[in-house]
Amino acid sequence: MCAGLAIMVGLDLKGLGGTWARGAALSVLAGAMWGGYTVLLRLWQIPIVEGTLAVTGGSAIIAVPLLAITASETLLVTPSSAIALQVFMQGLVGGIISVVTLIGAARSLPVHVSALLPVFTPVVALGIASVALGAIPNTAEMAGTLIIAAAFMISLGILNRKKWLTARTATGHS
Repeated sequence: MCAGLAIMVGLDLKGLGGTWARGAALSVLAGAMWGGYTVLLRLWQIPIVEGTLAVTGGSAIIAVPLLAITASETLLVTPSSAIALQVFMQGLVGGIISVVTLIGAARSLPVHVSALLPVFTPVVALGIASVALGAIPNTAEMAGTLIIAAAFMISLGILNRKKWLTARTATGHS
C-alpha cells in the first residue's frame, strides 16, 4: 500500500527538498495514527453521533482559531465561493461524513479491514476528482490506485497468491 501511495503521488527523488524524509515519516505516522484510531473506535464501540461530535468539535476548537491567526490575510483576499467550497468539502465531507463513515465501518467491519480504510483516502479523492471535476488520472495515479487496491485485497485474503497459483495450474496455465 505504501508503494502504491508513493507511485500515486509521483515519488520523484530528484525534485525532493531536504525535508522529504521528515515529510514521508510524518505521512507514515499520520496513517498509523488513523489506523490506531480506527482500531480503538472498534475496541471501545464509540457511538457514531457522539464520536463524530467529539472528533469534529475538538478539531474545530483547535483548527479554527489557528487558521484565523495563521491565514487571516489569505482568507481576506480569497473569494467567498472558494471558502464556501472548502468549508463544505473539508468541514462537512472530510470532517463529518468521513468520520461518521469511519466510525460506522469500525463498528461493523473486522478490525483488520477497518484499520486499512484510511489508506483508501487518496484513491477515493482521485475517484471524486475524476467524476466531479472531470480530472483524468495520469498513469502514475492509476498504477498507484491499482497497487493499493491489490494490496488491500491481499490483506483481506481476496487475492490469495497460493489459491491463484493453484487455480492457474489446475486450468493448465503456468
